[in-house]
Amino acid sequence: MNNSAPDAPVLASDNILRPGGVEIRVTVNDLDGDMVAMEFQAIHSSGEAQYYVWTSFIDSGQEEIFYLDLSLGPWTVNARAKDELAETSEYSTIELSVVSP
Repeated sequence: MNNSAPDAPVLASDNILRPGGVEIRVTVNDLDGDMVAMEFQAIHSSGEAQYYVWTSFIDSGQEEIFYLDLSLGPWTVNARAKDELAETSEYSTIELSVVSP
């Protein structure tokens, strides 16, 4: 059986710190239609780093929302996807400047 890695995730955020964290909207397409899990790395300009190990699986092609527990200020968030057969995508990056609501 031939399996392709998922595409790199498409990331978006409104940069606002809410009680549940900063909302990261993610869409990942998998050519094979496999479900995908997400992994996040967040690095603050101060050097503080946070790692979010693989999420539960989500449907390919559907936008999902994740909340990252980030403090105020500039962050670089990297994300990649893994399909059900453990093929991983390239990383995507989004630059955030987290602010209060």
